[in-house]
Amino acid sequence: MEKIIENLLKRVELLVREQDAFGLKLDGSLASIEQLDAYIDDRRAEGEDGLNRLFCEARYPVLLSFGAYVGEVIIGETSAARWALGIEDPTDLWETHIAGTATDLQVFPLRKALKRFENGPEDSLLSFATIAIGLFAGEFGFEQPLRS
Repeated sequence: MEKIIENLLKRVELLVREQDAFGLKLDGSLASIEQLDAYIDDRRAEGEDGLNRLFCEARYPVLLSFGAYVGEVIIGETSAARWALGIEDPTDLWETHIAGTATDLQVFPLRKALKRFENGPEDSLLSFATIAIGLFAGEFGFEQPLRS
């Protein structure tokens, strides 16, 4: 397994181990992703102070951890997906994605976590994961890449 993916999995382990510090209860379920959405919303509701307190210097590590957790839930909910390095630049962490094992489908949970922070509820992590799981399960009848 590539070092980048190994590091993402370590981020997930750390997030789950330290979940109490975030006030989260992460159990690997799809429903638990809603807590990540709520956590970001709560910081946004606190205004600039809340966002700064959470994301000042740790913005990208926290968002990477959230995105990696979402990716792990997607993989855990379907046997048709796995982590993959970026196609154009395998060293670009933000290009790391979830790829279909039998399709060309790709989803980008790390990028989605960043967009969730930037755009707010319209970029729901829970909706993203729910749709991704459905796509990998073949529930929607097409196999196009889903870029967020």
